[in-house]
Amino acid sequence: MMEMFKGVSVDRCKDVGGPPVAAPTGPSIAKLTASEGRPGTAVAVTAAAPDPARPDELHFLLKGRDIKADVTLGHASSMRAIVPDFGVKAPSKGWVYLVRGGAAGKALPFLFRERNSEPASVK
Repeated sequence: MMEMFKGVSVDRCKDVGGPPVAAPTGPSIAKLTASEGRPGTAVAVTAAAPDPARPDELHFLLKGRDIKADVTLGHASSMRAIVPDFGVKAPSKGWVYLVRGGAAGKALPFLFRERNSEPASVK
């Protein structure tokens, strides 16, 4: 199945891989400041319903490779993380999602840019 994502044609079955299966109790992302980024750029994420007793983990996923991000906490529901370097040679569609207590939330699409590409615009 071919689709377009930010002008990049991708084959979801072969190139992208699917997002993780979201658990009914998994945390959801209320706000993501950028839907694309290159390695080293910062992305801010706000959880929809934070639980101070069980902090969220932020994960980046590309073609089956899952990286748990080191985050800097902001307010109770926000965190900042640096986009990891997956070594992509062309823009590649992946995912960003939260995990709380082992339960994955619904993943949002994220476009990983090459290290030397133009900076992504922040919303």
